[in-house]
Amino acid sequence: MQQPADQIRYSRSALDLIRLREHHPTLVEQLARERPVLAMIPEGRDRLEAELDAERRALIHANERRLSRYEAASKSWMGKWPKLAEQIQSLPLREAHHIIVQEAEIHLPMKVS
Repeated sequence: MQQPADQIRYSRSALDLIRLREHHPTLVEQLARERPVLAMIPEGRDRLEAELDAERRALIHANERRLSRYEAASKSWMGKWPKLAEQIQSLPLREAHHIIVQEAEIHLPMKVS
């Protein structure tokens, strides 16, 4: 990443963030509104590293919840798939695609919440 704003937004390194704040204090202050962990930079490396770890874990947990919603939404599809795969295996691609789309519209949600 070449742009300081992107480096500040996405860095997971406490040392890099501390150095970036030295060179771009106003930008770090502005971006702290969208990435609160940046407010911890003045607290020192140990505190910042702890907060970066907490940020990472929170993102991991959010991703796990997201994947769980997709898994729950796909259960009906998983049960239908073996029979569907057998049904379409010898069909031309366009015809097979049409059938898969029809079945997906029945068994998969349009939105996962």
